[in-house]
Amino acid sequence: MMKYSILFASLMTIGLSACNQEQTEAVVEQTAAKVTHTVSGYTKPNASIAFAYTLPERIEAGDSFTVELSFSPTQTEGSLKVAITAPELDIISGTGAKQYTLGQSNYQVPVTLHSAQDGTYYLNVFTELTTSAGLTRGQVNSIELKIGDQFANKAEKPRIDQDSKGNNIKVLNAVEEIVIEQ
Repeated sequence: MMKYSILFASLMTIGLSACNQEQTEAVVEQTAAKVTHTVSGYTKPNASIAFAYTLPERIEAGDSFTVELSFSPTQTEGSLKVAITAPELDIISGTGAKQYTLGQSNYQVPVTLHSAQDGTYYLNVFTELTTSAGLTRGQVNSIELKIGDQFANKAEKPRIDQDSKGNNIKVLNAVEEIVIEQ
């Protein structure tokens, strides 16, 4: 398998070097748009539904993008309710409440969203599985969506210092505002 990967990469390099600069940039842009990030098979402990999702590797502000949600219930009979919200994002399609009668092993839900501004946003997924015996189990998942180059909650790395006893301490920059009431 590794040999095929190296061969493929070599052929792509030779093929791209034969293109002029404009063609190379177009191929890179098309390839970048198709790269996705997948979290598959994530299951919370004792969860009645296995949850996975696929989203674009890079999302730019002003672009529409689709998040593919996948649900695999542990039960084969009953019903599955799915509610999807995306606070602070423009919803194009796929959110709201959906209900499925169980009978298949996997349910796919595409959600198309849009953000006009850079930042970190969340897609919230609420699921409820009802068995044929009437037992209901709920589950909540949130997907972090980072849009643009600069993320709203990008954390600064702490500086490590030592206190007077030699213990390591983390030092973060802070802004202090003192308000004096009269």
